[in-house]
Order: sequence, then structure tokens, then C-alpha cells
Amino acid sequence: MNKDNLDKKEARCDVCRQPVWLDQYGNGEKCANCGWHQSEESVNHPDRAGILNIPSLNSARKLYKQGKALIADLDDFINAYKYYGEMEFTYNDIVYGVFAPKGTVILFESVSGKEIGYFQNIEEFRLKAKINGIFLKELWQDVQNTDFSIK
Repeated sequence: MNKDNLDKKEARCDVCRQPVWLDQYGNGEKCANCGWHQSEESVNHPDRAGILNIPSLNSARKLYKQGKALIADLDDFINAYKYYGEMEFTYNDIVYGVFAPKGTVILFESVSGKEIGYFQNIEEFRLKAKINGIFLKELWQDVQNTDFSIK
């Protein structure tokens, strides 16, 4: 055991069951095997996306069993968005941001800041958001990354 892990205990990843280190509160590092960030809150709320991780713990377990990357589906992404108020995702190597000024929802390209869509609420975003004329819900399976905040 190295000095960095003196205050930690070894446990099993909540998703893939590989060894990970946890602190006294049940939180820990990202799993080297599957990338899941260990979180006691995720264990206590396994269907909630956005507690250190997107997707939710139960969704991540299903994805792992299917041999898929731990990328949030659109529902988990939206649930995390509701929790954080801003999110981002990568599609075709372009990072897109979503945020909510005064209850509305804006979809934009993160690097250029170019606005892609403006929506009255998150449900309108879910139904009508498009990138290059394709509904977000139809292209979501090709999303490469989801994250909490606009960088």
C-alpha cells in the first residue's frame, strides 16, 4: 500500500467489481477498469444520474454488462442536467453545451459559442433539439462523451 492510500480502504467498483480505493465516506477514485467514479451517493440513489457520474449507477451496470462505454443515454443526460443546470456532450468530435438561463434551455457549440437551439423548457429540448437537422434523440447513440459542466 502506498502512502497516498493510508486513509483509504480497498473495495470493489460499484459497476465492474474490480478493486478500487474508497475514503471513509464511501467515495473514491475512478475505476481503472471501467471509469466509474465511486460515490456513496450513487449507491444510495442508483437511479439518479449526475452524482459524480453520468449515467446513473443502474444504467452504468447495464452498459457494462453489455460491453458498452459508460455514456449516459438521453434520459440520464437530461436528469443530470436537471440537477446541475448545465451539461455538455461530444458528438462527431464537437463539444456541445446545454444550459438554462432563467428556465429556458440553450444548446450551443462549446468552442465557438454558436447557438444551435433555444427551447422554452427541458421537455421541448428533449423533443425538438437538432444538430445538423437530425433530432438529438435520433443521434444520441453516437454521442462520445457526457459531462457535468461547460468548460
